[in-house]
Amino acid sequence: MPRVLTILDWKSAKDVLNPKFKGYAEHPIQVAAYAAAYNLQAKEEGTDLVTATGLVYLDKETGSPKFIDTTSEMAANFAAFAAAREYFRIKVEPTASDKRFYKYGGDKLPSVTTVLSILEKPALMQWAANCAVESIEGVIGEIRNPKTSQARIEQLLLEAKKNFRAASRKAMDIGTVIHNAIQTHLHGGDPSNLIDGNEAAKTGFLAFLEWAGKVKLEVLALEKPLFHPGLRFAGTPDFIGYVNLNGTAAETVEKEEEIDVF
Repeated sequence: MPRVLTILDWKSAKDVLNPKFKGYAEHPIQVAAYAAAYNLQAKEEGTDLVTATGLVYLDKETGSPKFIDTTSEMAANFAAFAAAREYFRIKVEPTASDKRFYKYGGDKLPSVTTVLSILEKPALMQWAANCAVESIEGVIGEIRNPKTSQARIEQLLLEAKKNFRAASRKAMDIGTVIHNAIQTHLHGGDPSNLIDGNEAAKTGFLAFLEWAGKVKLEVLALEKPLFHPGLRFAGTPDFIGYVNLNGTAAETVEKEEEIDVF
């Protein structure tokens, strides 16, 4: 694929180099919706159309980026989004909070992520369960000890139930730092104050820079709000610009339940 106008989102995830990782289900739909909104305006203005979409996942443990090319499924993914948008309009929007709505003229449009929040997230439930099991495994000896009081056992089980929250906060903290460092760099700023002292974030950021150099990333717009008045939604992709996808280790997203997020 030659140098093309592309919409990308940076995502943070755990263990993205695992062969079982196929990308989080709603993310390809998300970038397809952004592309549709962008192209609606581009057609009116006679400017270049977005013809490619993708996701750049940064492994929280190794920092290595995994690029997933979702271009071939853009039409199908947008069709899926349109169906979700219609369901949201009928079942959710009448009573929805406008907290994650964009102002558009005198109207309010739900964000892409708000619409997609209706989708089931079986991977999140499995991940939360895994966190609880990992927490129990770490204290199983104390739980089995006959000298451990019932009150202490109940405390340990309660902590296990809440373990996913601590894991999520830790993961999101790293992901947020990497994301902010990338955006700061692409805006022409110096991200060193964001990543200094955080080796995981620094590794992820440097890995991103290496990937960006390979694909000759050329910024057109960053975090630009996009609007689709026809389907009445809005959203803000991380990156709009030109990318040379030739020679990249691109992977087409496949639908699979075994996905590891956070």
